[in-house]
Amino acid sequence: MTAIQPTNGREPVLIENLQVAYLDNRVSVEARALKFYVGLPNSILRTTQSEDGQRFIAWKFKPGQRMQLRIPVEEWADRVVLPVDAVAKEGAEYFVFM
Repeated sequence: MTAIQPTNGREPVLIENLQVAYLDNRVSVEARALKFYVGLPNSILRTTQSEDGQRFIAWKFKPGQRMQLRIPVEEWADRVVLPVDAVAKEGAEYFVFM
């Protein structure tokens, strides 16, 4: 997986080989989206210290910052994709009615 950090008019920064850290166990009904979290390596841009000794750190990536992800996908040939409500389950058997 690759993250793309947008830059203001310059060439975007690519962050390669990201791994999924957490995958949610359900799809949002309204958004039809699956939440997942990716481990993003972060680095300190600068550190400053006030006169009273308090330290302030400026990170490269901030909480809530948006990025684009390139997610590799796999296509399955000769498969039928159905919504979960179209499949009936009885015991260990699954049925699809047409």
